[in-house]
Order: sequence, then structure tokens, then C-alpha cells
Amino acid sequence: MIVQTIEKMFRAMSDAERLATVAMITEVCKELGHAMPESSTTPKKSGWKRKPRGVSSKTYWMRSAKAIDMSKKGMFQIEGEWVNNLSNDTKMGELVVLGVKGDEKAYHLVTRSSSSSYQFKDSGSNTITIENCEHISQAKNYRELIKDVEARLA
Repeated sequence: MIVQTIEKMFRAMSDAERLATVAMITEVCKELGHAMPESSTTPKKSGWKRKPRGVSSKTYWMRSAKAIDMSKKGMFQIEGEWVNNLSNDTKMGELVVLGVKGDEKAYHLVTRSSSSSYQFKDSGSNTITIENCEHISQAKNYRELIKDVEARLA
């Protein structure tokens, strides 16, 4: 009888009241040590997750440097294409900006070469090796990098 009365009250509530009631009942159940059963509509919290579009698993990014456009913001000031594979995406001797993602950002200016390779540490202190490139310079901040690229393209 009580369950039927609660059901009638629940059905008469607005959506906001229903959500608040369910949240309150969930909290009371947790306090009493009762686990809520997994329903088929509840999404699983484990398993394979699809990464968002445009997010790379690499701890660095590379972009060819063909010109500088100061009217744009951030990394888009460097005109060029995104580089995934240095050998396939760039020409011999082409300037490429390599940026390290993470809390301690670092910027490297490299060029494609035939036999050299360049090693650097990413934000997780892992050593990354980029084949077929030669290191030119390193910058701690983006402003220094832009000045260096501008000077080498002139």
C-alpha cells in the first residue's frame, strides 16, 4: 500500500522534483549501505572508450613552418600543415615546429634530413625519438619560437 502511494506521488511530480527525489533516495541507500542494482540503461563505467575527434594520443605535435601570420592566435600563427610522419608529410630541409604537450611545454625547431634523428623528453619524462630530422633550436616559450621561425624564413 505504501509503495503504491509513493508511486502515485512520484508520477505527480515535475521532472525536477523526480530527479531530486531519486538523488535523495540514492544518498539514503548509500548511507544505509545498500548498493543500487545496475540497470540495463545505466552506462558501464569500464571498457573501451572512444577518444574525442582531433585528440592525438601522441605527447607532442608537429607542424610545418612555411610562413608566420601575426594576425592569428597561438599555434595558428605558424602557417603550414600538421605533420604526422616527417618522412611522408614534409620535403627535405623543410622547417617543422615540434611542440611538447603537457604542463611544462617545450618547443623545438627541426628540419627534415636524410639520416639524422632527434631525441627529446616529453612531459612524462619519456624519451621520444623522431627519425629523419635534425634539431635546429629549442625555445621555452612560444614567443621565442615565433621569432626564431620568422628569422629563419626571412
